[in-house]
Amino acid sequence: MIFRCVVVAAVSTRGQAADDKASIPVQLSECRGFCAGRGWPVVAEVVIPGHSRDYNWLHEIIRDCPEYGELVHLVETDEVSLVVCRHYDRLWRTDPLRAQFVALCREHRCQVYSVSQPQEPVDPSRLARRRGLRAIVETLSGALSEEEQEIRVARHRAGMERRIAAGKHHPGPTTPYGYRRSEKGLVADADERHWVEWIYLQRAQGWCASTIARRLMGLGVPVPSATRPSARGHAGPNPIWCESVVWRILRNGVYRGLVRWGEIEGQGEHEAIVMQDLWDRVRAADALGRRERAPAGPGRWLHGLLRCGHCGHAMVYVSHRAMLRCGFYLRTGGLRCRSNGVGVAELHEFVLLRLAEALDRPEVWVAARAARRDDEGLRLELEQVEAAIAGNVARYRQWSGAYEQGVIALAELVQHRARLGQEAGDLRRRRDGLAAGLADQVDEGEIGELAGLALRLRDAPDEVKSRVAMAMIERVVLRQGEEPDIIWR
Repeated sequence: MIFRCVVVAAVSTRGQAADDKASIPVQLSECRGFCAGRGWPVVAEVVIPGHSRDYNWLHEIIRDCPEYGELVHLVETDEVSLVVCRHYDRLWRTDPLRAQFVALCREHRCQVYSVSQPQEPVDPSRLARRRGLRAIVETLSGALSEEEQEIRVARHRAGMERRIAAGKHHPGPTTPYGYRRSEKGLVADADERHWVEWIYLQRAQGWCASTIARRLMGLGVPVPSATRPSARGHAGPNPIWCESVVWRILRNGVYRGLVRWGEIEGQGEHEAIVMQDLWDRVRAADALGRRERAPAGPGRWLHGLLRCGHCGHAMVYVSHRAMLRCGFYLRTGGLRCRSNGVGVAELHEFVLLRLAEALDRPEVWVAARAARRDDEGLRLELEQVEAAIAGNVARYRQWSGAYEQGVIALAELVQHRARLGQEAGDLRRRRDGLAAGLADQVDEGEIGELAGLALRLRDAPDEVKSRVAMAMIERVVLRQGEEPDIIWR
């Protein structure tokens, strides 16, 4: 009998899919050779270039891995009748995923063939009655792969715990700035350790991270990403000193002699660059900075809604100037975007007036929202949701049919029904929301909850203002010298 074959090759990490790695080419070669030897046409090839198959639900791996979704589509559309792989663990690493994928294949008269664990494919018309040996091999494969994965994780964790207990730094792809790797472990670099100490000293004196980054750029100090190529030999992205790079150095316990992996921490065998006294002074400066920033200035209740009109990044409140400035500009030390300074008091007054108008006359809010709404986009999304609901119903019927045919057990059917029921509820709520948006309907409950606030909004506490703003505004786009652009929900 002739089978229409799809060849599947998969690896778990992107590194294994590199051009100089042999895993994927070897898998494809072996599977193609098997098909050619039987005279079976290969109608498609699916390559998963770095994604785990350690999933419990088929719909989740389809969502996260487009290549797996392509494989499922080939099976569901009956374009293939045999899935050929080198080993079953190229398709699944857990028994629940195995059960769902195999059930899908059986429903479409498709079979799975492992070159390294061969079980001769049978005539599709006899597939439902010939489950015994094949089902045992497939089930054991899923269970053993799952057990092997747990053992690998446990061994890795135990090895890292022993390494941290011995004071050794974790063998990551990069070395912390200020150190070099040697046979004995981490060794302080004479040039870089000077700049690590300098960064800590400036922070202890009250300098903020963005100022330190600008000074380092001005002094021409090499950036860590430029001096530490990645595992593939390429320099890291964004070779500039920026706020986030400085903060990583200031918060890394390796500089005071510690080693850490996840939540496991211990005393390292390497030399500390930062003494405990200096470390404590930096932590004290951090605590003082948090206390200085804690009081809410005017307009802080708009936190999370304000965006730079030039780059789209969040605006940051600068307390000593009572202004908002582009966060991207500040993080990159003024090398990206622009300052885009906006006075907080003026913004505070403007947004309060617009909120009061919307609360007094909800039709103003609706009109402003409708003016920005993409009706065509809403209709397209509504059609997609309707199609998803129909697909949900079809899958519900398919699982029910599989149970009636004896393909799955009652417990598995209950699990699928519960999952599909929750998914259906979410889809229906989304559909109702889109339909209401197209009809320009206003949730009277939400408006009634906020009614009466217009007159006393100005004197309301910040938490009340924040609740009102979050309920009615999606974002506020700011450009220096221009009127703020309020995007209503």
